[in-house]
Amino acid sequence: MININLIAERRALKLRQASTLRWSGFGLMVLLVLMVVLNGFALQDWHTNRRDLANITTEQQRKLQERAALTADEREIAHKWPIVYLLDQVHLSVGAWMTIMADVSRMEPGSIYLVSLNSTSAKEGITLRFSGLGPDPQTVGKFMYAINNQAEWAATSKLNTISSERIPNSEGTQVRFDFTTQVKGMLGGDLQ
Repeated sequence: MININLIAERRALKLRQASTLRWSGFGLMVLLVLMVVLNGFALQDWHTNRRDLANITTEQQRKLQERAALTADEREIAHKWPIVYLLDQVHLSVGAWMTIMADVSRMEPGSIYLVSLNSTSAKEGITLRFSGLGPDPQTVGKFMYAINNQAEWAATSKLNTISSERIPNSEGTQVRFDFTTQVKGMLGGDLQ
């Protein structure tokens, strides 16, 4: 068939092409708007992630500093623990020292003069050193015997020295003595 009205057909073709072009432009415009909106959301999400990452990094650094401070505190506590233990032992032994002093003053004969009472501490415990003057060796021996047998805290006494000499401004001869006694089951510092 021969189409005689070519103008109408060309017009219809142009209208179809214009309609296709219009719909393509509209689709492109919608696609462009959709891309801009999606990029906006992605940019906002990127900023949010960056802010969260910065917050997490700051929090992590703060926790690392807290952990370092805690570790330093733990080292300091571990370093001071022996001192605390010793102070605790000394605190517990205060009553024992009071008992020792009361027993020594109770057992000391009136004729004996204690010049010094010192303590030394070692791994095996505390040793008391008694030094003084007495009228004779028998009185000194009775004092040592009383400490050995009547004091619950004393182990066997050991006589270090005993000497007889004339002391100026005294009546007769005095005996200078020095003996040590191990203290049973007590820890603590030295008594001077």
